[in-house]
Amino acid sequence: MRVAMPVFRSRVSPLFDSAERVLLVDIVDGREVRRQEVVMDDTLAPHKARRLSELGVSTLLCGAISAMLYVLVRGRGIAVIPWLSGDAEEILQAFEDGSLDVRRFRMPGFNLPGRSQGRHGFAWGWGSGGEQGQGGRDR
Repeated sequence: MRVAMPVFRSRVSPLFDSAERVLLVDIVDGREVRRQEVVMDDTLAPHKARRLSELGVSTLLCGAISAMLYVLVRGRGIAVIPWLSGDAEEILQAFEDGSLDVRRFRMPGFNLPGRSQGRHGFAWGWGSGGEQGQGGRDR
């Protein structure tokens, strides 16, 4: 499995749409076997989604992501775990060992009063389910 995470310094980038660097991590049997950092030259949503696909990404761990880019990435068969905030290494380690608690790493202000929750606790105003759980599998 190849996981991508947009990074800024040592943290998950707050907005994937404008992220310039992505950390790629290959995970086999729950353990990291390889990592590399890739520069995302193009910030246009279709190009960014295509680039993830070309890189062989199966799961995207990210902060905020626009609805359009989310749909494009999911349309390429890539699982998306959005709205994450915090130290990139902590999030990656939790993902690797299957203990990623998306509530612990949730971006501040995500669960605002009055926001509707989708079938997986995923609050898009336009009604998308699809938040992924540990190890990139649907809950």
